[in-house]
Amino acid sequence: MRTKSGASRVPVDATDQGESGVVELSAHITREIADPAGWVTASSGQGGECLEAKQLSDGRVALRDTEQPDAEPWVLRRAVWDKFVAGARNGIFDF
Repeated sequence: MRTKSGASRVPVDATDQGESGVVELSAHITREIADPAGWVTASSGQGGECLEAKQLSDGRVALRDTEQPDAEPWVLRRAVWDKFVAGARNGIFDF
């Protein structure tokens, strides 16, 4: 969701959340997120149902569903992203 300043309010990990569960991003970061360059797609190669991640200039990582590229992404602190990736590598999400 956009604010009057051109910034965006997006869901973030718990440490960054305000009472509303969202944080306002600067207009610069909002433009970075909107730029299609730099998004990396995690895909099984079978089409659809993929996630995309993008490293932002402030060190955070944006994460979105490829099926909904215009939806506001989740924005994670780098430490949270690193722990998620480590967990994935260690099989914690092998349901």
